[in-house]
Amino acid sequence: MRYLLVLLLSIPGPLMAQIPVVIDVPPGVYIVRIEAKADGTSVVEQLNVYRLDGKTPENPPENPDTMTPIGKRVKVLVDAVADDPNTKQAFQMLYDRVSKEVGGGTMKPELANEALAFGSNRIVAESETAERWKPFREGISAVLIEQAVGGNYGTAKQISKVLVDIQSGIKQPKTELVPAESTKWQTFIDKIITLFRELE
Repeated sequence: MRYLLVLLLSIPGPLMAQIPVVIDVPPGVYIVRIEAKADGTSVVEQLNVYRLDGKTPENPPENPDTMTPIGKRVKVLVDAVADDPNTKQAFQMLYDRVSKEVGGGTMKPELANEALAFGSNRIVAESETAERWKPFREGISAVLIEQAVGGNYGTAKQISKVLVDIQSGIKQPKTELVPAESTKWQTFIDKIITLFRELE
């Protein structure tokens, strides 16, 4: 069973507004980062999920039956890569973060592809597994080109949606990840995002 949580965020200043934020979640305890903006929008980012029964934190991959065609296509690509789950998760984190930054207005839409390319290059360089990821990266490029040609990858909303679909296909089971490695990649991606947020 899932629940809809409704939060009211108050913004001080000239607007003096309250932003309703609706979160669709299964039962559990969540830690989220909520960024309330002066323009009346907000960004909610899940940081950690813990089970109420005290077992190991879980973050299962998307169910293929519920994935979009893009997600299913990307899952085939990433499953074919013989590499550490944490490196795969680094790619998922990169696409997820760029999607949120573009969708939330903190990164210009035209910088999305550049940020993804830069981040991907750094990930494979750090892992020293560039050749293993070549078919995956070529496949992702094909997806983005097809979406752009089809008119589905131009606005911030469209770009964010496509990247969400892509990251859903990359997502790895939480139980297979090494927490220290995930933290390392999170810090790594934070630096990349900071760099592209500052570009004009």
